[in-house]
Amino acid sequence: MRTKNLLLILCCVAAVNSTAFAQVDVELSAAYSSVNAEAWNKAVQAFNTSRPWLNEEQGVVSDGQGVRAALTIPFEPGYRVGAAWELVTGAAESAVFQSGINREIGLTFNTFTALLEVQPFVLADSAAAAGDPLMSPWEHLSVQVGFGFNFTSGKISYDGSTEDINGEPSDISSEGIGLLVGAAYAIPITDNVFVTLNSRLTWMPSIDLAGFPEAIHNTPLVGLQSESTVLLITSGAGIKLRL
Repeated sequence: MRTKNLLLILCCVAAVNSTAFAQVDVELSAAYSSVNAEAWNKAVQAFNTSRPWLNEEQGVVSDGQGVRAALTIPFEPGYRVGAAWELVTGAAESAVFQSGINREIGLTFNTFTALLEVQPFVLADSAAAAGDPLMSPWEHLSVQVGFGFNFTSGKISYDGSTEDINGEPSDISSEGIGLLVGAAYAIPITDNVFVTLNSRLTWMPSIDLAGFPEAIHNTPLVGLQSESTVLLITSGAGIKLRL
């Protein structure tokens, strides 16, 4: 009898596990991001103001392109938890010196985020959750919130070289935390394949690229901040697989 009960328990556990693993979602997507880093932008603006003789002014990093990979699993109806990795790179329009040298500023944001995903129409037990065919498409709408860590690097390159004009390296990196809020809609292609449309805000309250303003100006400075708040506004599309 005990053996039968044990076998029954094991079968139930296996069934629950197989159901959970059958609903693991893996998503790969590409995205465009608007980048706002106010303190570093001020350093660029000061650079341009102090060099009116530039053939072309130095641009700020205002946008970037990225890739993202995410994995989520269900733990309650209408709730999923998981993790995401995202890489966003952006480059500003080059400054052109009278000597003809081109100088470019680049920023890279490498972010790892723990996610909570909520499907509001499922959670509210609405007509969509009940399987009404007129409302069921809303089941594929989700809202995500997340908390994570990011690794940010700033790079100054002269004609493609990551050394400044004195031969010193100008690739500066730092780390910080980030908060994410976003929404996504999954368009079913088959039962296990979806096309996803997503948008999100990623707020990094404090990233300190020590020496970055000096690298921008190529000289020691007083009054310009190396610490900046960063806001990424991202929209993208991708493929989601339900395994």
